Amino acid sequence: MENKRNPTIYRFLTLALYFGDACFTPFFSLYFASQPGLSTLEVAILLALVPFSFFAGNIFYSIFETSWKRNVFLIRLISILEAVFLIALAYSRSFFLLLPTTILAAFHNSCMFGLIDGMGAGSAKRRNIPFSLIRIMGSIGYITASIFAFFFMDKIGYTWMFTISATIIFLCFPISFLLVPFKGDEFVKRVELTEAFNVEKKPFFKNLNLWLFLIFSALYYGGLNNYNYIVPIFMEQQGLTPGQTAIWTVVRVSVEMVIMLLLPFFTKLFKGNKNTLITACAFGLMALLFNAVLSNFQAILWLTFISRGLGYGF
Repeated sequence: MENKRNPTIYRFLTLALYFGDACFTPFFSLYFASQPGLSTLEVAILLALVPFSFFAGNIFYSIFETSWKRNVFLIRLISILEAVFLIALAYSRSFFLLLPTTILAAFHNSCMFGLIDGMGAGSAKRRNIPFSLIRIMGSIGYITASIFAFFFMDKIGYTWMFTISATIIFLCFPISFLLVPFKGDEFVKRVELTEAFNVEKKPFFKNLNLWLFLIFSALYYGGLNNYNYIVPIFMEQQGLTPGQTAIWTVVRVSVEMVIMLLLPFFTKLFKGNKNTLITACAFGLMALLFNAVLSNFQAILWLTFISRGLGYGF
């Protein structure tokens, strides 16, 4: 039986993780571009390595996610490593120091979201409560951290902001000790999972749906990462400071949070996940069109970040 306090602990873990992430992830491109010794090519290489390291870290750590106790151990281990590599990144200036620290910080970043969200979702299901009550803490954390960055980023700089991020993410380590061990078989065997979802077994190279999904993922996440890196630099070129760019993240995440809360209603309205996915892609395309067509900078910001929030929420 799941202990009744565990969902609350997952809320605190989610809050700490998302708050810490919001203190450095949105500033990757601005941080690299601010280094006087880096060429445009070197900045591009570093930014290209970030999503690749995200992906590699998820694949690597998923191999070891075999039990509740193992997952809790991974949360503790990764929170320590992420904090160490983030501080190392904060004090790196040359390309040859930024190269390994960027890879290692990104490698240990994305996998934490899957771990905590997955365990939180399982806990919510066993306690028969909506997972959104746990996940909403992530949006609150992101909004709070972005407001914090708006007021203090320009005063304390990247080094201290990244150090604060590392400290907050490290809090996942002591918080995880408050979790009460789950007694029971939390993980379904792969064979049972395949049967439960009626997954059709096909050879890898003959599975058209899998290839279409891989192509879609490559195009979607590749475009999304490029967009997220270019927009802050564009905003800075228009006269905004790094701290001022953070307040627009508040706009996006606030819209995203509202959509997440209303998502069950929209899923029924659109009659299935495919239509919801199409809607999300349409809002993302709207953001690109707004940037390309509109000439008023304030209008671009408002419409772009609202439409991105709608797309992220769906």
